[in-house]
Amino acid sequence: LRDLVILAAVPDAGEKGLIDAPADVVERMQAQASVFGAAELSRAADLVNDGLTEMRGATSPRLQVELICARVLLPAAFDDERSMQARLDRLERGAS
Repeated sequence: LRDLVILAAVPDAGEKGLIDAPADVVERMQAQASVFGAAELSRAADLVNDGLTEMRGATSPRLQVELICARVLLPAAFDDERSMQARLDRLERGAS
């Protein structure tokens, strides 16, 4: 996820040495980063970070991971600003 966020911000991050991965892997990650977009990736990183922090001492870590995945995949289900930005970013990418 970190590498995707970096690639969304710096498309030539692989060439600059910001990502330590083979060229074919960097190429696949660039395609993935372009599918998601910067706003959606940033939101996903925040959600994963928050979810992992909440997971400490959780009695049901599997449920926590499932909830994190649901939040990442369903930005329309949440009315916060980050979700709205992710939805707008997705619409703009689809229109261009």
